[in-house]
Amino acid sequence: MANYDRAMFIILGGNWTNIGDQLDAGVMQATSNAGAGFKAVAGKVITTYTSLATNENNLWYIHLDISELDVDGGYAFIQLYVTVSAEDSVYLAALCQRESRVFEPVPRTNVTEVIN
Repeated sequence: MANYDRAMFIILGGNWTNIGDQLDAGVMQATSNAGAGFKAVAGKVITTYTSLATNENNLWYIHLDISELDVDGGYAFIQLYVTVSAEDSVYLAALCQRESRVFEPVPRTNVTEVIN
């Protein structure tokens, strides 16, 4: 996440093979790009989702701010994990968008308000 302040994972779920199949997803953090020392990012999970229909389409978002990572512990890498209850039970696509702040925070405003 070097040079980035936020990330957003987008997971697209298509048709399910069976009603009742399940999906779990979440964000892991690691100390290297190979995944060394990985651990979950607290609160950044999709708890078990159970399909209600075979023609169901889903869209999930997981937002992450750099402040939610254990950067003091050397965690600077992220990855998304997705687990489904049965192999080939749903069509999935995942995308990660990262964002860096363009402007430095301003400690105070320099705008003068005039009221008549």
